[in-house]
Amino acid sequence: MSAKPDLSVIVTFHREGLLAHPTLVSIDRAIKRATRDGYTCEVIFTLDRPDDLTREIVGRWQAVGARAMKLDFGDLGRVRNAAINDACGKFVAIMDGDDLYMSNWLSSGLAMALAHPGRFAWRPELVLSFGRFASIWRPSEIDITAGALKLAAVNLWPACCIIGRELALSIPYPAIDNKNPFEDWAWNIALQEAGVMMRIVPGAGYAYRVKRQGSLLANSSNWPSGRVPTRFFRRLLEERIARDKLHPALASGANAPHAK
Repeated sequence: MSAKPDLSVIVTFHREGLLAHPTLVSIDRAIKRATRDGYTCEVIFTLDRPDDLTREIVGRWQAVGARAMKLDFGDLGRVRNAAINDACGKFVAIMDGDDLYMSNWLSSGLAMALAHPGRFAWRPELVLSFGRFASIWRPSEIDITAGALKLAAVNLWPACCIIGRELALSIPYPAIDNKNPFEDWAWNIALQEAGVMMRIVPGAGYAYRVKRQGSLLANSSNWPSGRVPTRFFRRLLEERIARDKLHPALASGANAPHAK
């Protein structure tokens, strides 16, 4: 592709096997709709230590004209960083190889991103989880300050995201250690700390597959029982303690509206 595309669609694959096929079908439909709406897209498939079946299914998929990146990281964050670095689009769409996407996700998300320039990350309005368990999740636009403590305790936004490529390059996915639960949550914290505002794409959604085994979302539900507080969480507590020392009356609730 000679001209710089509007959007780089980044899809990560690992060991999805047959589950990759319906994902590819849904992505193909989303790309075709975006193209009909006048947007240009490039497609990048990352294959990080894939099994043979996943490699075969992705390798045979010609409909979206994707190029493949064969990687050996064993680390989702490093995979996403490598793909963003390799991308050419003005914006990047972060997607996973076993989820199902509404056909309007890329077109509607890109339209919102282009219409509202700035430090924003765009998320779908609705997330339907299925597989190991089922739920409906509505990500919200939470103020950076008000949402900070909540984000320290629970992941507020899904992995699915459209964001400016240069902005994403400036805030890479952090390395994972015992102070971060998983890559996408850690990145959401990094975005929050960098002042990136989360915004919702009205009418867009996708279906998140919760695997029977190995799901990051499912595994994270057990994380709080033995976790080490993140640096982000500790910093928030330290700032709160410092404010309370400077304003003890507010800390005690003396000036609260309900105080007598």
